Formats: sequence, C-alpha cells, structure tokens
Amino acid sequence: MVKAHKDNADYAVKVLVSPAADSLAQNCQFNLEQNILRELNHAQIPKLHEAFAHDGTYYLVLDYIDGYPLSYYLNQGRKFSPAEVIKIVTKGVPVNIIQH
Repeated sequence: MVKAHKDNADYAVKVLVSPAADSLAQNCQFNLEQNILRELNHAQIPKLHEAFAHDGTYYLVLDYIDGYPLSYYLNQGRKFSPAEVIKIVTKGVPVNIIQH
C-alpha cells in the first residue's frame, strides 16, 4: 500500500504486480476486487476512487484510513481485554455483513 495526496485528500494506492505466468488469474482477481469495491458503500469501508492497469501492474486508488490493521497488533503480540474485543467485534460485524 502506498499513500498519495491530491486535492487536500489522502489516498491509499494498492499495487498488484503480476508475474507473467499469473497474469490472467491476477487480471480476474483485480476485476473482481474492483467490482466488489465499487458496489460497497459503508463509512467503515474505504471508497474506491480509481482502478487501472499499466504494463502488467494493477492499481486501486482508495480512501486512506490512518492506522494499522488488526493483524499488525496481533503479530506484535498485543493482548486485548474482553472490553476491547467486544468493541472491535461490534465495530467489525456490520462491515462483514455488508461485505458478504
């Protein structure tokens, strides 16, 4: 993920590089991901602003959300209290329902 700034806004640029052998599979994955992101509309899901490919590299331009994913904290060995777990789960459940 790369952070970009334009017109007083921050964006995340997700870069997907495809090896030649996987180009068809990567293209299908890219198209699926961009189509799903275009359909989702929720305050807790980054909005897709642009999707394009150039020379076998695929780019998704999304709203930038400051912070780290939950996996970052778990990989660092962070332990959460029961109250924190409840807060995380109740914030994440509505997003998971929309995504699935």
